[in-house]
Order: sequence, then C-alpha cells, then structure tokens
Amino acid sequence: MPDTNHRQVLDGLLARRDTARDNVSRVKGKLDAARTELDEVVDECKRRKVKPEKLGEAIGTLETRLDEAVTDLRSEVEQAEQAVQPFLSEESA
Repeated sequence: MPDTNHRQVLDGLLARRDTARDNVSRVKGKLDAARTELDEVVDECKRRKVKPEKLGEAIGTLETRLDEAVTDLRSEVEQAEQAVQPFLSEESA
C-alpha cells in the first residue's frame, strides 16, 4: 500500500511540475511580447523626437495644447453662433 501512495504523490508532483513549466513558458512569452511592444514605443518616440524618459511630460504638454485648442474652438463656435443669430431671427419672423 505505501507503494501506491508514493505513486500518487509522485504523479501529483509531476503534474504540478508540468503546470509550473507551462506557466513559466507562458510568462516568458508575455515578457517577450512586452519587450517587443516597449521597443516599438521607444522607436516611435525616437521617430517623433521625444525622449522616451520624457514621454509623460510630452503627453502632458500635448494634453494642455489640446485643452487650449478645444477652448479656442468652443469660443469661436459660440461667436459664430451669436453672429448668425440675428439673421436666423429675421428668417423666422
């Protein structure tokens, strides 16, 4: 009977080892994919003349510029709406 018990324990341990090996392989694959993506981001930064370590700053600057552009556009649209309003009032009268 002890032989059967050792066999079950051994089978269980071998199954766990195989699962661990599969998990390691899967994690290595994810690591390789992440490294490839990082390399692509670094290359894109270089193409756009942005230092990768300054990417956060560059994004912040672009967000600020976008906010300013949206504010300017909103103001211009409101001015255009106000300018055309008298003509629309005449048309409906």
